[in-house]
Amino acid sequence: MAKYIGQVQGNYSSQDDLIQVIRKQLNSNTDLKIIKIGIQMDEGEKININHKEFEIGKTEILEFEDVEITHLQVLKKQNVIIDYVCSNEDE
Repeated sequence: MAKYIGQVQGNYSSQDDLIQVIRKQLNSNTDLKIIKIGIQMDEGEKININHKEFEIGKTEILEFEDVEITHLQVLKKQNVIIDYVCSNEDE
């Protein structure tokens, strides 16, 4: 299994599909699966992950592991840093 590790950062809006931003960075249109993710945003801001809303806590970091991320979107325009690990095969 091949794993890809990377980071995207920028000022994203609710119109941006952050999964596509990651795929573009990897130059991949394939079904790479995001298997680990760390999101850095300001405390109290919200992000939509797999169609569920999460609020960023006091550490300003939200992490998920062992969960396939299929949808990732901020709810309003803001600076975001996303660290990720992708896999091109089932584990």
